[in-house]
Amino acid sequence: DLAAPLLSQPKVKIRVRGQLPLVQPIMKREDFKNIEDDCSSLYQTKSGMENATFYEHLRTLDPTEGLRMATADKMNNIVLMAVDLIKFKRVRELVKASNPNHINGDMEVKTISMDDFIHQPGRSMYQVYDFVFNDLLSEETKITRSKTYEQSYLQQRESHHEMNNHITYGKFGDTAALIEYLRGEPVFGPPLTKIEALLDEILYEESVGME
Repeated sequence: DLAAPLLSQPKVKIRVRGQLPLVQPIMKREDFKNIEDDCSSLYQTKSGMENATFYEHLRTLDPTEGLRMATADKMNNIVLMAVDLIKFKRVRELVKASNPNHINGDMEVKTISMDDFIHQPGRSMYQVYDFVFNDLLSEETKITRSKTYEQSYLQQRESHHEMNNHITYGKFGDTAALIEYLRGEPVFGPPLTKIEALLDEILYEESVGME
């Protein structure tokens, strides 16, 4: 209820699939309802799964159905990320307006995509250390701690992959096809595509500095 008004009128230009940047709704209230209805249509509705847990559904359902259910489960986190991106952008604009002679006002925001954290954990953690601590940590310490984090992360990920074989773990042979399926899926595709475009826009702005 709190996120829907902001995401339906974000006042942020996003570029969707190569189109010109436009201010457009990212998610409307009916999008939330459609996701809820889709999840309800899958959960404990199939023969023999009337009492199955969420985890058992992920292990048993068709990969596309399991992906939809897992995405619905995490949609709250995805939506809150989009809200944070919009709010931080507005705060930066207000700070910059109050400090017109400073390139970023008095506030800096660091955004790191989840893909970067997954595929480049050491580099991503170094960026976190560098952003948060700056000169309070030596370069050697930041590099050492980043490498330690990367080793720990990779070990935990490998351990989890060995213990779990449902749709949300690991890279499977049909991962690319499932990603394309989700992009084209009528319930999840449009809002996720726009949230992705919002993230790309924010990352681009941070890379070149706000205009």
